[in-house]
Formats: sequence, C-alpha cells, structure tokens
Amino acid sequence: MPVEPGKIAEAMGEAMRYLRNQGRLTVKADTRKDEAGKLNGMDVQNVSWQGKNSKGDVTIRFASVSVAENRPLLVAYWCSPEAERKHRNELKKMLQSIEKS
Repeated sequence: MPVEPGKIAEAMGEAMRYLRNQGRLTVKADTRKDEAGKLNGMDVQNVSWQGKNSKGDVTIRFASVSVAENRPLLVAYWCSPEAERKHRNELKKMLQSIEKS
C-alpha cells in the first residue's frame, strides 16, 4: 500500500491492529528485527516479528520500499514459518517485481 511520507510507523500500526483483530494474533515484541537493505536499487527497511495466532506460530513482515522520493510503499505479509519457507521463491518474485516510479 502506498503510504504518506513520514507515516510508515502509523501505517504499520494500522496493519498490526487489523491482524490482531482479524486473526487473534499475538506478537512477541522482543522478537522484533530491523534490517536495512536494497531492492532493485531502492532503499528498503524490513521489520519483522514472531507471533502466534489460532493456528500456531506466525511470522509478520513489513518492507518499506522507497519507490520514489517521498513515496514509500509498504508491503506486509504474515504466515506460518513453514508457509514462508515453502513460498520463499514466490515471495521473492513478488518483492522483486517492485520498480522505481
């Protein structure tokens, strides 16, 4: 989802509230990981947590991609660790399809 500049944390908070309300998701706050990197030449900030929902363990990931100056794009997904491993290639292709504007 496109996000207003300077409102990445707010957008992540809204997404987390949605996840908690829809999936009875609990987040283990002490598992937060922040990683900076590049994606197709664009700056990206990855933030992830471990948690649980009614079906078991989940991984929650956000990627904030600077697709243009003052135009961040926030990508979010959550799934079981097993599903993330199984669909790693598809997730990678999806992220690599993001291009600069």
